[in-house]
Amino acid sequence: MGIYFAQVAGYSAGTLNSYIINRSWTFNTKNKFLSAELVKFLGVNIIVLGISLLTIFALTNLITCDIMVLGHDISKLVIKLPVVAVTIVLNFLLSRLWVFK
Repeated sequence: MGIYFAQVAGYSAGTLNSYIINRSWTFNTKNKFLSAELVKFLGVNIIVLGISLLTIFALTNLITCDIMVLGHDISKLVIKLPVVAVTIVLNFLLSRLWVFK
């Protein structure tokens, strides 16, 4: 499985779970499940997914060598860590400022 397909599949799988947890626990909203919040949340997640794919592309082009630890190439892990950091911060800020305000 390629790194881009893996990113889309993993990110998509977490989106519904993220909406449920964010609306009920993090931001404690009382709106219906199917609401304008859901549409905004999906829009934010599509944008953040695109940013994550662009970040993976940029970092993949910057990190051109294999990073070996105990005989295993961890280049993809090294690329994935800052992508996760960026997407968590962006998703929280956009959710806080726009989706669940």
